[in-house]
Amino acid sequence: MDRAVRREYKNSVFIDLFGQDKYRLQLFQTLHPEMPEVTAADIETITLRQVITAETKDIIGQYIIFCRVLDDQIRRLGYTREAAEEAIRICQDRAVLADYLEERKKEVMDIMIMLFDQEYAVEQYGNAREKKGRAEGREEGMLKTFFNLVRKGILTVSTAAKETGMKE
Repeated sequence: MDRAVRREYKNSVFIDLFGQDKYRLQLFQTLHPEMPEVTAADIETITLRQVITAETKDIIGQYIIFCRVLDDQIRRLGYTREAAEEAIRICQDRAVLADYLEERKKEVMDIMIMLFDQEYAVEQYGNAREKKGRAEGREEGMLKTFFNLVRKGILTVSTAAKETGMKE
């Protein structure tokens, strides 16, 4: 899978997760434990880029675990509904984003399936283009071979035209 698409589905879940006041507050509390008086209403939403953290049970760590579990299931099952369902089940069993996944399971599934379908379509388009390119290459190679055989006098023009479906 293209890295950009992989980032896209993770980003979509991240945005949905931290778009919820409750989880956005947990994120803030994880990042700023020295400020326990802050409420969800006090938090301004901003875009975070390249947040790096050790795998912990705080909200960021749980999100990272979710992403790793999802990646593992995709490697195992491909970009399928089963991979998404299994990732959610595993995370819920491990109490990773359990409340969020319980409350928003359908939305998370919809996000992942939509992006999996998008990736599948892109992959199929690429495969179709590759097959078409190979077919065109074979056809061009065949025509060059016939041309060379005619030029060397091994085949007649009429025989070569008949074999290639072309007019003399």
